[in-house]
Amino acid sequence: MNRIFITILAVLVSLPALSDGVKSSVEPEESKTIRSKWLPDYSKIQFAGGLGMFSVYGGYNFGKRRQHELELGFGMKPKNVRGKEDLYLSSIRYQYAFLKSVDLGKGWSWNPVKGSMTFIFYYDRYLDDLKDGFPDGYYLLRNDQTLQLGFETGFTKRFEKGEVLKGISFYGNANQDLVYLLNTFRSFKQEQGHLISLGLGVIFHFEL
Repeated sequence: MNRIFITILAVLVSLPALSDGVKSSVEPEESKTIRSKWLPDYSKIQFAGGLGMFSVYGGYNFGKRRQHELELGFGMKPKNVRGKEDLYLSSIRYQYAFLKSVDLGKGWSWNPVKGSMTFIFYYDRYLDDLKDGFPDGYYLLRNDQTLQLGFETGFTKRFEKGEVLKGISFYGNANQDLVYLLNTFRSFKQEQGHLISLGLGVIFHFEL
């Protein structure tokens, strides 16, 4: 599984070069059509946030003001981090920007708040592996899948002369796993550290 994670990370990091190669091989207008159709608008690297200790994503923006986001991700949680062995997961996330970004000048903008819903699939029976670390009443849903709800805020820097990399964003988010939330209401024994998962990340924009 370590090889799979490294391979996915390498692909996401190499997307700018791939995008540049596509653009150089076709006409300008055709290039934009091909790129927007087949290559992600951005890639993301995140630390923590309930999606593994480290996770990587490729995503797409759509809508009149690009307020909708859809992304695919892959994450990992190393051995001895709330578990007995390495844990791997894939995710599909939909995110919506409730408010327009605020222009801060000099190419910077603030993205006030985005709401997200993430479906997570674990490559192992996550809850079984961590059985000793969680309270009674925890197992309400299938052990290798869950749903996560969250909010995000961040800052974006646009690169006016960027040919491939159009901008970069720094963000933080707060997420709640649905299984943890249901268990909290059922047993009121949930550990405080499991109520909210906080994450930090960087987004590399190829389209803005």
